[in-house]
Amino acid sequence: MRIIHVLNSLCAGGAESFVVSLAIAQARLRHEVHLFTYAGVLDDRGETLAAQLSRAHVSHHSANARRAAHKLRVPAQIARHIGAVRPAVVHAHLDAAELFACLAMGLLPRPRPVLVRTIHGPVRRFGQLTQTVLMGFFDRTVDCAAALTTARRGSSGAAHLSIDNGIALDTLETTAAAVGLRAHLGVAPHELLILNIGSFTLHRGLTVKGQDVLIDALTRVRSAVTVVFAGDGPARAAMELRARARGVLGRCRFVGRVSGTADYIAASDCVVMPSRLEGLSLAAIEAACLGRPLIVTDLAAFAPFAGPATLVSRSGSVASLGDAIEQAAANRAALARTAEERMAHYRARFDITNCARRYLEAYTSAGADDAPAPTPRAA
Repeated sequence: MRIIHVLNSLCAGGAESFVVSLAIAQARLRHEVHLFTYAGVLDDRGETLAAQLSRAHVSHHSANARRAAHKLRVPAQIARHIGAVRPAVVHAHLDAAELFACLAMGLLPRPRPVLVRTIHGPVRRFGQLTQTVLMGFFDRTVDCAAALTTARRGSSGAAHLSIDNGIALDTLETTAAAVGLRAHLGVAPHELLILNIGSFTLHRGLTVKGQDVLIDALTRVRSAVTVVFAGDGPARAAMELRARARGVLGRCRFVGRVSGTADYIAASDCVVMPSRLEGLSLAAIEAACLGRPLIVTDLAAFAPFAGPATLVSRSGSVASLGDAIEQAAANRAALARTAEERMAHYRARFDITNCARRYLEAYTSAGADDAPAPTPRAA
């Protein structure tokens, strides 16, 4: 089957990492896979993702449209790319890419490829608008987790289903650096090392990943705990100032964006995700697949991790998160044993190869043939 994935850009982000992993997994299953990004590579993480695609023989075509005026040409550029590749499926990810893909399909004569989208998380204002405007254009709409039901976003008229995000399990290999990482971070063996992975971004003035809640919760924690913040973004400096103002900067390590998250997860005792908004978190998947306990918020996105190795706090609640951290410190050994016992379950559930097969089944059920769709070239 010939497939084109349409994405905003290649950059540091969960959806971007997932789409690249999915494209590579589909290519390994002997399908011809292409990726179109309208904005291209935006940062170092994007360069890494582009290199992964190249090694897997997945072609990446970009319009390099980063200014508003340039974006006006994107639908026609996607249409030309579809005409050249002649795919059976066009699979769009994220709001802007969905809009551009729909407009591109409107420029093509029939018959057209099957059009699929994946909703990667809670839909914000612009997303709600596009969801309404584009209602009924997609042959399949996929939620990235069963708990993130499309019903609360409104029916699109297209067939809906849920497919859990996945990860490439071979990327979970740790290096020798993991062994000495605790000491390098200045964390004593008796301390609980909590890892937070996420970008420092804001939505309506609040951190999306809840780092401010985590910093404030530390003021309530009496146990020996150190939190490592792995990530970067526009709110990082403000969060460091917040930790200093709250008197907990000495219990925090802001390490920026890291390439080897598996090493940091392996060195940690627990991974905390105090998110206010979340899709099916790849960081949480990686932690569960490496046998680490989780502290998450009561968002629907974290429902797949419910169990004895996961502690749940109320989203936005400093007191609830502080209590969960104290509970993790008090039950450190038992949580570690339980998380390791659950590791095989999560690896089977979130294997990207299984995820890729489910998407291929979804394409076929939507009408895509294994042979390329007979789409004429766009004018």
